[in-house]
Amino acid sequence: MGDYGLKLYSNAIIVNAKFAAENPEAVKGFLRAFLKGLKDTVTSPTRAIETVLRRNEDAKKEVELERLQMAIRDNILTPEVRTNGYGGVDNERFEQAIDQIGLAYKFKAKPSVADIFDLSFLPPAGERSAR
Repeated sequence: MGDYGLKLYSNAIIVNAKFAAENPEAVKGFLRAFLKGLKDTVTSPTRAIETVLRRNEDAKKEVELERLQMAIRDNILTPEVRTNGYGGVDNERFEQAIDQIGLAYKFKAKPSVADIFDLSFLPPAGERSAR
């Protein structure tokens, strides 16, 4: 969709606002653990697919490795991730995405980026670097 002008973000970890307010350290810990797993996967895709192979006897190592490498290349290590790090967003792009969603969906109250995305739960930028 991005090839046709959509500015939408595709993957997200969504947390219930009440849970996040009551358990901020749990949310931060989960995101740190997720980031570690993601970085390990990107660094060692062959090792990462071993877990798939152990759980799916019909999976083929070459196919799963190719699929993961394609996902890493096309969907994970994007230019934006290389610039902002894992989990970061570009506020201008996010505002454009909200505007584009508003073309197809009538908001009761149009959300702001801050209503949807809270950087404070993420690890520091240096830990999120994709370089």
